[in-house]
Amino acid sequence: RTPDHQSVRKACAQDERSRRVLKMASSHNATEQSRSLLGAFRRDGYVPLGDDRHKGQAGRVLVVGGCEEYTGAPYFAAMSALHSGADLAFIVCTRNAAVAIKSYSPELIVYPSLPSAEDDLDDDKRIEAIVELLPKLNAVAVGPGLGRDERVQRAAKRIVEAVLSSEDGIPLLLDADGLFLLQNNIRMLQNAKGPVVITPNGGEFPRLVAAATGTDVPSFKEREGEDKEIEAAVELCRALGPTVVVVRKGASDRVVSGQHFDADAEKALVCTEAGSLRRCGGQGDVLSGAILEMLAMQHISFTRNHVAASSSDTAALDDLAKLDWRRPAWVACVALRHASALAFRDKRRAMVASDVLSHLGEAWEHLYPGN
Repeated sequence: RTPDHQSVRKACAQDERSRRVLKMASSHNATEQSRSLLGAFRRDGYVPLGDDRHKGQAGRVLVVGGCEEYTGAPYFAAMSALHSGADLAFIVCTRNAAVAIKSYSPELIVYPSLPSAEDDLDDDKRIEAIVELLPKLNAVAVGPGLGRDERVQRAAKRIVEAVLSSEDGIPLLLDADGLFLLQNNIRMLQNAKGPVVITPNGGEFPRLVAAATGTDVPSFKEREGEDKEIEAAVELCRALGPTVVVVRKGASDRVVSGQHFDADAEKALVCTEAGSLRRCGGQGDVLSGAILEMLAMQHISFTRNHVAASSSDTAALDDLAKLDWRRPAWVACVALRHASALAFRDKRRAMVASDVLSHLGEAWEHLYPGN
């Protein structure tokens, strides 16, 4: 029997109500998960404000990058770390980028220590000077504005190796041309003592998967659906090294680790926070800076608890590796998207990365009010 129009409308209305209920339930579950993750990071990683603290206790971070062509990227990354709570932000760049970066902000401490094709200074001495900074730092990012000059890339590789072998387990973030460095030295993270976070976009991700697992890019692109991509991200983590976390940037940011967590734990922490409709240059650098500072905070919190417990250095590094380093990266993704939404609300099509940066403090206050 052919249904009449009234019964069809009734069935459609019931179906629409069902979809709304399912959508509301899904939204509620996502909100509950977000609250749980934000609360867990507040407890285990976030460094609160306080009048008993001194300069440096909320984070000293380093961005390695900046060349003649790209001076904005390291600026946005370092300033984002400051706007996310870091007390001090250092930039190590090439000599011909230093003056420009210094002129952008007096907040930044800029070292023109990266060797490049244009200068004739001693590489070893300059790299040694950079490595001497490491014990003062809580997290290091390599890649924003780095460029692909062979001499710069060789120097960056030596800096990365020094961070990876640090007895303090300093967190390392690789982005932009830092991922190009990784692609060409795909096994260099295998023996990392501390956490490593990489932040590939849609183009960088399949190239890294191909280099690390032998899966060619066309075959990778045939995989469909979010679950397949999450599986590929887990494979990438496990191929790169046991302490690696992948932040796969996209319409939703998926944060994945190769470590085994509790049976009930999600394979990926997915950030679906509404952001902006604008995709301007520099947003990825702002995200990198926010992640960098959250990594620094978790490292500071862990170190403080480790000193209080007076455990051995070996035991401390083991415990450090067992922490869920997805959380600080996911929290930063949420903050960046919220800041982007606020910036887009104000500027719409005219929004640029500086606008996102200026709203970052408001975003953090939204996530951790009064803290």
